[in-house]
Amino acid sequence: MNKRLCIVFLLTLSSICYLGAQDYERDFRAAQQAFQERLKTAPNTLKQHLSNYPYSPYSDEILLMEGVLQTEKGKYKQATKVFNKVEAKNLSRETQPMLYFYAGYALIQQKQYEKALSLFLRLKNQKSTYAPHARYYAGYCYYCMQDFPQAMAEFLSVEHLGVYKKIAPYYIVQIYYAQHQYDKVYDRAEELLRTYPDNANNDELHRMLGEMYYQDSLYVEAIQHLETYRTKRHEQKKDILRNDIYLLGMANYYTRNYQAAIDNLKLVKQIEDSISENTCLHLGHSYLRLDDLEKAKLSYAAAMRFKINDRLREEAMYNYVQITYLQGSALGENITAFNDFLREYPNTQYANKVYALMGDMYMTSKNYKSALEALSEIKNPNEELKNTMQYLRYQMGIDAFLQNKMQDAVTWMSEVIENANGTSDYKTEAYYVRAESHYRLHQYDACLTDLKQYNAQPNVNKSSNQQAALYLKGYAYFNQQQLTDAQTVFSNYIAQTDTTNVTYADVLNRLGDCSFNSRHFEDAIKLYEQVVSHKGAGADYALFQKGYALGLLHRYDEKIQAMQQINNLYPRSDYADDALYETARAQLQLEKSDDAILTNYSSNIQTAIKLLNRHWS
Repeated sequence: MNKRLCIVFLLTLSSICYLGAQDYERDFRAAQQAFQERLKTAPNTLKQHLSNYPYSPYSDEILLMEGVLQTEKGKYKQATKVFNKVEAKNLSRETQPMLYFYAGYALIQQKQYEKALSLFLRLKNQKSTYAPHARYYAGYCYYCMQDFPQAMAEFLSVEHLGVYKKIAPYYIVQIYYAQHQYDKVYDRAEELLRTYPDNANNDELHRMLGEMYYQDSLYVEAIQHLETYRTKRHEQKKDILRNDIYLLGMANYYTRNYQAAIDNLKLVKQIEDSISENTCLHLGHSYLRLDDLEKAKLSYAAAMRFKINDRLREEAMYNYVQITYLQGSALGENITAFNDFLREYPNTQYANKVYALMGDMYMTSKNYKSALEALSEIKNPNEELKNTMQYLRYQMGIDAFLQNKMQDAVTWMSEVIENANGTSDYKTEAYYVRAESHYRLHQYDACLTDLKQYNAQPNVNKSSNQQAALYLKGYAYFNQQQLTDAQTVFSNYIAQTDTTNVTYADVLNRLGDCSFNSRHFEDAIKLYEQVVSHKGAGADYALFQKGYALGLLHRYDEKIQAMQQINNLYPRSDYADDALYETARAQLQLEKSDDAILTNYSSNIQTAIKLLNRHWS
């Protein structure tokens, strides 16, 4: 009886399974048809099949179709999650390529180029309709990864195929451009523009051609392409790149279309870089060509503020000075503009032009000497003219000084002093300038004599050179080894000088040298330590001198520490190799011969490297 019941149960179960197989087979075909026809019900039909038949042998096919639909809807992350559940081995050979293609495409959209590339490389050599598409997208992955040789190979393989005829060649041109193969860019880009005049990618071709023609100084051609590029970007509601609007403005400038240059250069976004600096300079030039002096002056002033390219700043500053003169500005403004320029650029290529403008401003002459000669012809000049002549003599002396003609400077400043009538600002300043000229001629006694006269002038308190005079006086004594006097002057200077002054650390070093040379080593060490703490210019020198003084006091461990600091903090210092040598000497004093040998070896190596660098430079 039990045996009969079992047989009946098995027959019934087999019947049910057979009927179930008919059901999921029928449902799968229905889902497949809905997918192929892209019916709106397809996503739900696919999900329903998996829900009804969780162990369906078609589950991987269903998941693949679901992932494809997600990809086509632009839901790339969801699609990737679905594709990751698909077992490729369970798919037919006909459907496997679909998996690789769509999974790779979804990854590309998520910028996961390496993962996508692995799928397209697996697919591109298979015999399927997806193979040429895989080659194109493999090239695209290589392109995004900036592997241009591999990208080029893939794009070249599909540039004549179907839809890629209008896409791949544009990438090929961009790769040639990135690789600076400009001859190939010219040929291909011009050909593409002729073949596909309405292609949406042509704006990039016009941009590249415009930039290349500009670099080749073919400004008319550059303007044509850059204008077309801007028009197409405007149609696409996209902005033109900052560099390209700059090049367009510059090309207009070089073709003397100054208004167009202004219209374009004004659109260049101002940031702290050389493009902004050059933009302001050429805006100034363009306004100047159109006789709009005020806007030209403002543009030159803007260019001067950047201080990136000294040559451009000098050019902008010169033009600013020139416009100040042309506008007939107040005398004070003219003097300030001229003097600021000559002070900052004493050896400027525009020196003669500036001097000519200054001479013309005063005496309608081309230089101070001519103006002075003209005034000298006037009999019985009034006090105002005498004062003007003093100014001209003084300026001649200043010019000589700035041109490093120190003996001429002495001569001119002597004339100022000799022609002074009573108290004179020019006389006071002439003593200072003559003192500094004597100093640079190594005539230290004469320098000190003039400084004494400078300080004796009734109006010396008005002079802006008092601090500089004290500094100069200290060095005049120092260079003559009059260390006590130098120390006194430098101490006064330090007491009157702010620690932020660029000469502060320098004077501390000289005070240290005075103590050192007088064999007051403890005092010298303290002064050198102040320089080191200041962390300004000369700190490496101070460290070296401190270490040397410590050695003379037989404090060799401290000397070693100071010398090693030089190589740690200032490895490129001129004192670095000397510091190693002195370290070795101290180690020998401490009977550390092995350390001394290693240190001396390092010193020799470092010295050799410096010598080689000097040789090859």
